[in-house]
Amino acid sequence: MKTSLRQSMAWLHTWCGLWLGWLLFAVFLTGSLGVFHAAVTRWMQPERLMVAAGAVDNERALAHAQHYLERHAPQSAHWEIAFPASDDAAMHLHWDGQASGGDGQAREVRLDPITGTVLPPARDTLGGQHFVLFHYALHAGMTGVWIIAAATMVMLVAMVSGIVTHKRFFKDFFTFRPGKGQRSWLDAHNALGVLTLPFLLMIAYTGLVIWWPDTMPAGIRTYYEGSEAKLFRALGQAGWLEPKALPPAGAPAALVALPTLLADARERLAAGAGADSADSADSAIRSVAVTRPGTSTASVAIAGPYRYDGLAFAAQRELHYDGVSGAYLSTKAEDEMVGTGGAAPLVAGSVMRTLHMARFGGYAVKWLYFACGLAGAAMMATGLLLFSAKRGNRKAQEFGAASARVYGAIDRLNVAAIGGLAIACAGYLWGNRLLPVALPERHEWEIAVFFAMWLAAAAHALASPPASAWPRQLALAGLLCLALPLLNALTTGWHVLRYLAHGDGQSAGLELGALALGALLLWAAARVRRGGRGGRQTMPRSPAKRGRAVAALGDA
Repeated sequence: MKTSLRQSMAWLHTWCGLWLGWLLFAVFLTGSLGVFHAAVTRWMQPERLMVAAGAVDNERALAHAQHYLERHAPQSAHWEIAFPASDDAAMHLHWDGQASGGDGQAREVRLDPITGTVLPPARDTLGGQHFVLFHYALHAGMTGVWIIAAATMVMLVAMVSGIVTHKRFFKDFFTFRPGKGQRSWLDAHNALGVLTLPFLLMIAYTGLVIWWPDTMPAGIRTYYEGSEAKLFRALGQAGWLEPKALPPAGAPAALVALPTLLADARERLAAGAGADSADSADSAIRSVAVTRPGTSTASVAIAGPYRYDGLAFAAQRELHYDGVSGAYLSTKAEDEMVGTGGAAPLVAGSVMRTLHMARFGGYAVKWLYFACGLAGAAMMATGLLLFSAKRGNRKAQEFGAASARVYGAIDRLNVAAIGGLAIACAGYLWGNRLLPVALPERHEWEIAVFFAMWLAAAAHALASPPASAWPRQLALAGLLCLALPLLNALTTGWHVLRYLAHGDGQSAGLELGALALGALLLWAAARVRRGGRGGRQTMPRSPAKRGRAVAALGDA
C-alpha cells in the first residue's frame, strides 16, 4: 500500500474506477437515455401516429370500446380500456382472450377513439425500456441486478476515495487547460466529478436502496424466513405481491353503459384532488377496467392520473362502481407499491424510487437528470482515458513484464466500451426501422442488433490500433446518428417538420438530438484523427511539471 492516506485513496480510486469504469459508463449512458424512455418508445412505434392527436370525446370513445368488447370478448373475465395519452392517441383495449379460443392469452386491440375503427397494431418493440432494462439488469435478470449492485457499491467507494484524493475541490472545478494532453483529461475528469458529485452520490445510493430486498436480504432471511411476502404482510402491504382473485361469475346481467359513469368519476377525482388544485389533469381519466362483464357480479374500476405528492408518492385514485346498476362503491388511492398509508420503511423506499426514477418535477427534472447522467458518463470516460494517457509511455510496471500488453488491452477496451456502446445505441434505433414490422419476436431481434453491433465494434477495437480505432468508431457512431432522420423519412415518411406539424415534439426532439450528437461525434473523430494517437499523450517532460502532474493525479 502507499505511505499516506491520500496516496492510498488515490490507488483505490484508480483501480476501482478502471476495472468497473467500462461497465459503469454503459450503465450511466443507458440510464440517461432511459430518462426519456417514453419518447424513445413513441419514436420507435410510428404506428401510434396514425391517429391525429387532438381533443377526444371520452364518452364517445368509451362507447366505441364497450361496443367492440361486447361483440368480440363477451365471455372474457376482465377488460381493460386505456384512453388516449400523450404518447399514443389511440384507445387500447386488453382482454384475457377466453372469448377467442379459450386459451386465456391476453389480447390487445387499438381503436381510433373518434371513429371506433380497428387500427393496425404497433410494431413489437421494447422501445426505450431496452435502455432501462440494460441500465439496472443488463438484460440478465436477477444476475444482472446483482452485478449492477456490486458495481454501484464499488462506485461509491471510488467516489469517496476520489473526494479524499482531489482535496482541492473548488479549485479543480474552475480549472481546465485545453490542449494539454493528460492535464486536460485530468481537468475534465475533476470538473465533471465535482459538478455531478451530489447527483452521483444520490443516484448510486438510491439505486441500491430500491433493490434492498435483494441486495440486503439478511433481515428478511432472519426474521421472515426469507419470504418477502411475509415481510410485506407484516407491514400491511402484501397486496401488491399477491395476485388479486377474480370474483365468481354471477348470473347473466347487462353491463351498465360505461360512458354514463364518466361524469361522476370526473367530479369525484376533481374533489379528491384538494381545494388548492385547479388543474383539469387531476380529473382526467386514464383507464377503465371491467371485471366479470355481463354477469351480476360485474364491477367497474375507473382510474385517474398519477399525482405526485412531493417526493413520496405517485398516488393513483381508483373509483369502483357496481357493473350492473352503476352505483358508486368506493375510492382506493394507492402508490404503485406501498399505498398512501404505508409503513415508514416502505414510505422511505418510495421516496428513494421517486428520486432515482425522476418521478417528480416534470420535464425540467428529467432534463436535469439527463444532463447529469451524461456528465457522469463523461466523467467515467475521461477517467478511463486519463489512465491510458498517464501510462502512454509504457514505463509504468504495475503488471510486471506483461505491463505493456495489459496497457495496450486497456486502450482497446476503452474504445470498445465508449465508441462501441455509442455505435450499439444508434444501431438499436436503426434496427427498429430496418427489421420487418411483422417479424416474430421482433423486440428480441432489436436487442440482438444492439448486442451484435456492440460485439462487432469490440472485435474491431481489439483488432485495431487505438489510434485508428478511435476516429473510425466515433465517425461511424456520428454517421449513424446523423443519418437516422433520413432513414426514418425513407422507411416511414415521418421527419422533424411533420412531427412538429403533428404536435409530436418528443419524436422531433429525438431526431434533433440525434443530429446534434452526430455532429459532436464527428467533431470528436476529427479531433482524435488530428491528434494521431487516439487522444493519448504522454507526461510533460519537465521534471517540475511532471512532479506537479503526479501530485495532481494523486499517484493514480
